[in-house]
Amino acid sequence: MSDKKILPFVVATTIAGLLLLIPVALLGAVFFAAYDLMVELARTTGLDLPYNDFVDGLIIGAGALVSLIIVCFFIGLALRTSIGNALESRYDNLLQKYLPVVGMLRNLIMQVVGSNEDVLKLKPAEVALYGSNSRQYALVVEQLPDGRAVVFVPSVPAATLGQLHVVSMDDVTLLDVPVQDLLNAVTQWGAGSSLIYRAKS
Repeated sequence: MSDKKILPFVVATTIAGLLLLIPVALLGAVFFAAYDLMVELARTTGLDLPYNDFVDGLIIGAGALVSLIIVCFFIGLALRTSIGNALESRYDNLLQKYLPVVGMLRNLIMQVVGSNEDVLKLKPAEVALYGSNSRQYALVVEQLPDGRAVVFVPSVPAATLGQLHVVSMDDVTLLDVPVQDLLNAVTQWGAGSSLIYRAKS
């Protein structure tokens, strides 16, 4: 790799990693805020757990996690209302504009867990990029009107990083497997790939 290409590669890779860490950091901040709230609530109510500090911390942490899940669930219910749908649509548009990686991850997670919501449907596939017998695992993002397809080829083992290619559908072999199975193989350096073809047969 030439010196002129090293700096853009380092910058792009660092930014991609940063964008991936942002939602994780935000989730961690929310969790610790919930934990502090539970500690303050226990102190205010005079709750005295009959265990050592470590076990008490685990119990309070579990309570904070359950509380956070319940809050997220009810927020999700609220988003199913007409006002919630409008807010979610605007939020998704902002994600796609300013944090496209987060929006992509959201779509991917929704598909992995089997959601029936109208999200981007990624299709697992093998793709021949260089006209040889070599194949790469890929996700078909979109099929174009001219018969070509936009495919995302994930990196190993960081499946959220990769490259986009526009290829002919003749070079694409769709795999009848869940997205999660393909991503598992990618993130584990190919281990478990046989499950993809076992499920296909």
